[in-house]
Amino acid sequence: MANLYDLKKFDLNLLVIFECIYQHLSISKAAAMLFITPSAVSQSLQRLRQQLNDPLFVRVGKGMTPTTACVNLHYHLQQNLEQLEKTINLNNRSELRKRIVIYGPPLFCSVNSHVIINQLCHQANLQIEHHNLTTTESAEELLAYRQADLVFTRMPITNRATICQPYQTVQTLAVCRAGHPRRETLTSVESLAQEFFHSLYYQRSRYSARAAKQHRLAESAQYCLSQRLFYDHS
Repeated sequence: MANLYDLKKFDLNLLVIFECIYQHLSISKAAAMLFITPSAVSQSLQRLRQQLNDPLFVRVGKGMTPTTACVNLHYHLQQNLEQLEKTINLNNRSELRKRIVIYGPPLFCSVNSHVIINQLCHQANLQIEHHNLTTTESAEELLAYRQADLVFTRMPITNRATICQPYQTVQTLAVCRAGHPRRETLTSVESLAQEFFHSLYYQRSRYSARAAKQHRLAESAQYCLSQRLFYDHS
């Protein structure tokens, strides 16, 4: 692993200027290539000589000749600069595998939910990662902190920085076991609105991604009815 503290003390821009001087063996040509003055190139070369304790280039007539240390530095530096350039341009490569992160409730895995997944899968080099929307963060927080690219939620988001559009309407169906003692009394929306429904979800720890605590969330039936959704994801 690189010693970042030593690298911080070293001006890496000097190595770029050095490479230009080595390629052209000329202060003025290196300055023209870098769009800086010859004086700035000379000062940078002088600083690099002090850092490496070597003259690097010596004057021979009207030209410049690299020293042995200079040739060795160029040999290793050329490969490193090429690798660094590839790393910087990595995000512009079309063959780079990309990932889209989707958050949504388990109800999202319904009959019509595969349509948008299939559309995304048709794109080349795209990996889809789906998470259940069971964290304490809101949809706005997930998008604002770039934890998610797409969020499916039951509540609309009113934020100018976020595009929110209705995707799917889910039909609500109340289910109870056969022979339930209160089955006959809960036959209308008004009576159901007086009840409380529970769902289980896991809250991710803010300090450790592996730590999780099971919490019980009670939501009023009125809220569930307003969202057209009864659910139990455990």
